[in-house]
Amino acid sequence: MLSTTAKVTIASNLISMTAVGAAVAGARLPMVLPYEVHKFMHIFGVTLLFGNMMVGPMWFLLAWTSKAPATLAFAARGLSMAELVFTVPGVQMILWNGLAMATAMGGVTSQPWIAQS
Repeated sequence: MLSTTAKVTIASNLISMTAVGAAVAGARLPMVLPYEVHKFMHIFGVTLLFGNMMVGPMWFLLAWTSKAPATLAFAARGLSMAELVFTVPGVQMILWNGLAMATAMGGVTSQPWIAQS
C-alpha cells in the first residue's frame, strides 16, 4: 500500500507531465496575476524545492549517526511531511508560474532554452 506522501507525489508528477505536454502541444496558460507576481512565485517555488532538497538529507544524516531507531523514525516522518509541505508545492509553483510566464512570452516552444531542456 502506498503512503499518502507517495500518492500525492505521484499525482503531482502526473499533473506536471500533463501540463508540460499540453504546453508543448500549444496550449496557452493565461496569466491571472501580474508578471512580477508570477516571477516571484516561480522563484519562491524554486526556493522551497531546493531548500527542502538540501535540508532533508541533513536531517536524515544526523538521525542516522544517532543509531537510535526512534530518532530514525522521527526523521523519516519529518521527511515525509516536508515532502508534502515544501517539495510538492514548490514543484507545482515552479511549473504553473513558469508556464504562465512562458505563455506571456510567446509560448513554451518559442523559448529555445525551455524547448531544449
